Amino acid sequence: CSLDVMVGIDCTVANGEKGSEKSLHYAASHWLNDYQAGIQKLGTILENFARGKYSNMWGYGAKIKDEEKDIHLMSDHICLGKELLQVYDKCVVDNADIAFGPTANLKPLIQAATFRTIRASKRRQCYTVLCIFTAGKVDDLQETIDLICTAAEDAPMS
Repeated sequence: CSLDVMVGIDCTVANGEKGSEKSLHYAASHWLNDYQAGIQKLGTILENFARGKYSNMWGYGAKIKDEEKDIHLMSDHICLGKELLQVYDKCVVDNADIAFGPTANLKPLIQAATFRTIRASKRRQCYTVLCIFTAGKVDDLQETIDLICTAAEDAPMS
């Protein structure tokens, strides 16, 4: 059984103004921000269990070139570990085309994870871990909780 990892990154204004030292996404050369630290730890722990390049990273709540996106695929077929952190840095920290959107709606992210997991499990034996990094402001909290419960029943994922 392979372990797939799907990472969701909060790209909303709840993280603070992009580029500001107070932003949760602010990166400095001498330390990791909270997102970077969490992604690095997740990748380091799970790379010992993953067998292939089945991990992917998504952003949610972003504006890309002034167009609001519920979710957007940052990268697919990622090796865990340092590559996860590199994708985050490239797609969020260093990306001039991304701006933080107004709200976080997790429904599209959870639905995408469920769909991808069900589709993958028809081709190979796998289990998916969905890890959502968030600043904490979720507009549709009860719907999100219900959807996570349903997803865990419908697909081999947590």
